[in-house]
Amino acid sequence: MLEDFVQCPVEQVLSGEKSVPQTIGIRCLNAAAPRRFDVTRCDSTGRVVQHYLADSSLREVCVGYRSRDGEVQRGRPVVYYVNQVYEVTRKKGGKRVLADADPESPLRGRPLGSKGSLGDFLAAWRSAFAEVRRRDGIIEWFRITQGNVIEKTDGTRFQLRSFKTSEPWMKGSPFRNIHRVYRSPLQNLKADSC
Repeated sequence: MLEDFVQCPVEQVLSGEKSVPQTIGIRCLNAAAPRRFDVTRCDSTGRVVQHYLADSSLREVCVGYRSRDGEVQRGRPVVYYVNQVYEVTRKKGGKRVLADADPESPLRGRPLGSKGSLGDFLAAWRSAFAEVRRRDGIIEWFRITQGNVIEKTDGTRFQLRSFKTSEPWMKGSPFRNIHRVYRSPLQNLKADSC
């Protein structure tokens, strides 16, 4: 049934001549903001064939600080957003824009199903991201994922459970004045006991 469905023309499915197998679920989503459908999948030729909304659209957030007069300026962080396929964006003028405009940059992401070594891609990605941080004047940065405990310069700590902006831990300025990031609450507890 799946093979017949894959091979049949779309028109046959739309006309009702062929039906969608019961083993496949189809869910229609209303159009949303362009940044929401940012996870891509490609076919065996490398052509992007699907854009979809990941359950957690962000893999991580990287928070960077610049220097002024030899002092780290923690009050105005530069925030880089890394999605599930490693596309890196940052806010500019209230909108998220690509961190690197070069169409060949690994910071544009790697669609799911892409050919080639993931290790090679990640090595190129890390190098390109280091170059973007250097270009932006970042001298200190933190990698933040869901579940991390963030310690501020005043000693306060909070756990960032998700990147949903409606949640209390994302209110105010959660990325200002970061002193340290603990990978988990357990690591935070171990640091307190030492």
